[in-house]
Amino acid sequence: MPDRRILMGVVGRPHGVRGLVRVHSYTGNPADLAGYGPLLDDAGRAWTLAWRASGVAALHDAAGQPLADRAAAE
Repeated sequence: MPDRRILMGVVGRPHGVRGLVRVHSYTGNPADLAGYGPLLDDAGRAWTLAWRASGVAALHDAAGQPLADRAAAE
């Protein structure tokens, strides 16, 4: 089965020290990216995101745990 994933956005560099990351959304309305449900990374891990500011989000793993700090975001 061919890879049927669609690039919805890009997680960029860390933002601050609390595990937040910069996210560039490719959806028509960037805020909608959080509503698409779990997003998969290149390794197949599922993540959800919660916007904190324009272009800045908290990522949560499949168990609902947020990234702990800047080191985890890197």
